[in-house]
Amino acid sequence: MGLPPVCVPCARSMRCAQNEFPVRDKRTEFAPATVWSGDRFECEGCGASVVVGFGRGRVEDPDNPSTALEFRR
Repeated sequence: MGLPPVCVPCARSMRCAQNEFPVRDKRTEFAPATVWSGDRFECEGCGASVVVGFGRGRVEDPDNPSTALEFRR
């Protein structure tokens, strides 16, 4: 990965808090829900967090909502 995300309010580089963080998108009438794995970064200053780096692909268990953050569009 290149540079880490930067927290806008704090102007600080964020640190990786969790690798392989699951994020689930919503089921639509045309496609089933899918779960993607990314890395969650957190700001040590204000606690804001982001999930980035979904390039590794999908996770195989899209039906377990308890382990995945649901992505809202």
